[in-house]
Parts: sequence; structure tokens; C-alpha cells
Amino acid sequence: MEGSGQWVGYRYLIDADGAAVPVPDAMTGFARRGSSWTQAQGLALALTLDRLGYDWTRKAFGGSSTPLTAMLDEALAAD
Repeated sequence: MEGSGQWVGYRYLIDADGAAVPVPDAMTGFARRGSSWTQAQGLALALTLDRLGYDWTRKAFGGSSTPLTAMLDEALAAD
């Protein structure tokens, strides 16, 4: 679940009831964070699943050990 923590932070930043940071500014900040490519890749996968409308958070935060890459396969197969 690499990147899921970054997704939570990103969602807080862009939420109107959170920090209410404009999306481009929030994304720019996350793109510059650290040097861990696995975190960046995980965030990209999570955002892609969001964009596809796949309810990945129920699995990710509900105790599933399904990797985000497998969830992406499931999301693409469903279309």
C-alpha cells in the first residue's frame, strides 16, 4: 500500500474542509517530497484508481492485502 498515506495527505490538502489548497499547488508539493519512488508510484496508482471510479479505499483501508497494481487490473477489467 505504498502511497496510500500520501493519498490521505493529498486528499486532506485539497478538501474544502481540510486545508483547501488548490489541486495544482497540492500536487506540486507532493511531487517534490522525498526521494522514494515507491511512494510516488503508489500515490499515482491511488489517484488513477480514483479517476477510474474504482472504490479501492474500502479494500486498502479495510484490511485487504491486495496491492494497488492488482486493484488497477481489476478496475480496468471492469470497464
